[in-house]
Amino acid sequence: MWLEKLLWGTFLASLVISAHSKPTEPQLHTLVRRQDKPAATAAPPKNGDAATEPVQCGDTFGSNNLKEQPGWVSCRDYNAVGFYCPVNKCHLGSSRDTPLTAPLNQFTFRNCESFSTHDHVIEATAVDSYMAHNRHGVSVVKGSAGKVYVCRWQDLNDYNNVRPWCDGCIYWDWTEPDWTPLLAQGD
Repeated sequence: MWLEKLLWGTFLASLVISAHSKPTEPQLHTLVRRQDKPAATAAPPKNGDAATEPVQCGDTFGSNNLKEQPGWVSCRDYNAVGFYCPVNKCHLGSSRDTPLTAPLNQFTFRNCESFSTHDHVIEATAVDSYMAHNRHGVSVVKGSAGKVYVCRWQDLNDYNNVRPWCDGCIYWDWTEPDWTPLLAQGD
């Protein structure tokens, strides 16, 4: 009988203690009633839709310009979304800069190799167009006079990792051209 009272006493004591202790598992969130209609999602952009903010041409710039649209430049952002942008609204610096505060004509790549020789390093080249392979830290750059260069960088803050910004862009789903013939030309 004494053993039975001891077991019941221990059982009752553990119930009292467990009622005052914090649970060891997280409490579940209360259920919330579902909305009658799901929130509207943004429709994917269509060709000709205006960009809602400045676009940074992270992957390509000038690689697919349209001959029938002079004054516009192709631009592909870091998310591989294609745009056409008025070249007179493109600039360096940040999204808050302008063509007056950070003009595009100062855009250069430095210490690049001539593509055809791979040993002729140039100090700087003005940029006509480029195609960046960001994961590998290399850009294929078409400079003035149509010469092709390979420009490398290692750090996010390296000079050759600078990318222009453009305002007034329009979305356009275009296919990146094959640069193989351009690379075959070299200089």
